[in-house]
Amino acid sequence: MSDVSESAHVNLVVADFALPDASGKTNLIGAGITALGFEAGQGVTSPFYVYVEVLVPGGLAPADAALELWLEDDAGSIVSIPGAAGPQSLRVGQEISFEKPRMPGLRVPDGIASRAQMVVGFQNGLTLAPGRAYRWVVRLDSDADRERRYPIAVPGPLPGPVVG
Repeated sequence: MSDVSESAHVNLVVADFALPDASGKTNLIGAGITALGFEAGQGVTSPFYVYVEVLVPGGLAPADAALELWLEDDAGSIVSIPGAAGPQSLRVGQEISFEKPRMPGLRVPDGIASRAQMVVGFQNGLTLAPGRAYRWVVRLDSDADRERRYPIAVPGPLPGPVVG
């Protein structure tokens, strides 16, 4: 466990669209999705984005942390998706950096959190099975005790009538 993972506040959101801008803000549209649409003819979910924001006390900066994000199925296994070289685990890792908060020409008071963020977009959707539950998991510095989970589902069609 690291000081960063122990002190971090992690937000994980699924949205229709997410776009970070040059100032460090992220524009979210349709944030808070818990059920993805499914395009039955194409066999994929509707497009979506996963937004992860990590806040740590400014006194810890500068600091680095390893951020991991993955998608699990309802059995707790990491989801695999088709790739050019065969199935690939839907897992992303990134080194994130926390710097002292700064605003050019202004004095930033102590106590302001340092922030890092990550946006992962699935503009073509994912090949997930309809009628199943999943969860996004985010972890800092391999600290399983403080990982965050975000449940999501891909609703399926209602069962047809029973005849006979």
